[in-house]
Parts: sequence; C-alpha cells; structure tokens
Amino acid sequence: MVWLTANKLTLNLTKTNYMLVSNVNKLTNKDRKKFRITIGNYTIHEVEQSKYLGVFIDNKLNWNEHIDYLTTKLSQAAGVIYKLRKLIPHRAKMLIYNSLVASYLRYVLPAWGGATATSLKRLQCAQNKIIRFLTHSPPMTNVSNKYHELRIMNINQLYFYEVAKFMHSVYYEYSPQVFHNYFHEIHHNYDTRTRRANTYQLPQIRTEKGKRSLKYQGIHVWAEVPDVYKMLEPKQFSYHLKNYIFTNNIEFNIAF
Repeated sequence: MVWLTANKLTLNLTKTNYMLVSNVNKLTNKDRKKFRITIGNYTIHEVEQSKYLGVFIDNKLNWNEHIDYLTTKLSQAAGVIYKLRKLIPHRAKMLIYNSLVASYLRYVLPAWGGATATSLKRLQCAQNKIIRFLTHSPPMTNVSNKYHELRIMNINQLYFYEVAKFMHSVYYEYSPQVFHNYFHEIHHNYDTRTRRANTYQLPQIRTEKGKRSLKYQGIHVWAEVPDVYKMLEPKQFSYHLKNYIFTNNIEFNIAF
C-alpha cells in the first residue's frame, strides 16, 4: 500500500484476493491463519482459483478450471460451425475456426499445456468434434488425416509449436527479461555461430507435475527442433516450423 500511495494509485480491495499455491492436498485452518492478510480494516480473502488476463489459475496448478473453460468455449464454437457449415464457403469456416477456436487454444498454451493427459484428452475430443463439422465427417470418424488436409494442428502439435516459439524467443533474448535466466545454457568451446542441438541443461525435477512444467518441457521441445530452423528470424522460424510439423506429422508427447 505504501508503494501504491506513493505512486498515487488505488487498490480495489473488493476485487483483491490471494491464493496459496501448494502441492499439499489440504491446508489446516492453523496453516491458513499464518497467511491472514489485512489492509487497513479490510480482510483479503483466500480463493482456490482466479481468472487473470483470461487464464484460470488454481492453487494446485493443475489447470483443470482453465481446461473446463476452454472446453466450454470449443463446445460453443462447435455449435456455431455446425449451423453454418452448409451455408458458408470453406474459407469463411476457417476464419471462424481461427477466431473462435485456434485463438483460445494458442493463448498462453506453453503454461497450461503441461496439464495432465486426462485433462488434455477432453480438450482434444472437443477439437476433434469441430474438425468433423468442418469436413462434414460422420460422428465417429478418425480425423487424424483431416487435420493434415486442413493444415490445422491438434493440441499436442500446437503445444510443440508454441513452446518452440517461446524457446526461440528465450534463446535470442527477445522474450521478457524475466525469462532470460529461466534456463541454464550448456556452454561449448567451439564457434557459437554453429547452433547446437541441445543447448540447455535439464533441471533435476522429481515430481510429474514439475516435469510437465514449461521449465522442463521447453528443453525437450527445443532439442527436437532442427538446428537449421533455430538460426532463422522469428517470422521465418514460425513459418518453417509449422511446415516442418505438417510435413513430418510431428506428434510431441510430454516425456516424464
């Protein structure tokens, strides 16, 4: 509050809350009293999940709430596409897909994409349903080839693509400053202009949740990106990486 007052800013206490992020299944009331926060005479309340900049963050960081939110959004988009699929041309349908589906799936995907396979499967099923509507396919059709025909990436491919772009931004330091020391480089004595296949040290993480994190998975993804692409400028990198994913039918599965 001192900093806010000094900078002539106000805090809306009714919209302010706090969250205890922990792997512990249940905190006791005694534990919670240690974190009691008051500003003046107002008590800040604890929440188990909160929406921040369009992303639902929960106190276990399992992303279930956010994936529920995305599944609902995809279900709504599926209804729109189903009603319009016979009335509009393919180009218009793809514009709707990119606006109502792809934009939500790609938003902050490197963060929530490390959710459990069970959670992501629900989201993948919702995306599959939309692909069937786009291609006028029967309900139980295997849509693996349909993704390739439409040049649409599934959840795993999108995760690989977005994390690779993030790692590219970290590698060339055009990402926010906070990420510049997020990964530890492996230094070599030979010419650094020759890019390396694996340039980061894998952190020692024991928990499955930790191994699904961006800090761990980012290194795995970066190691899978061909060296020839790593030297490209951001726009060229994104373009060629997308072609690489479709040409080689890349399916990145989170490794533990």
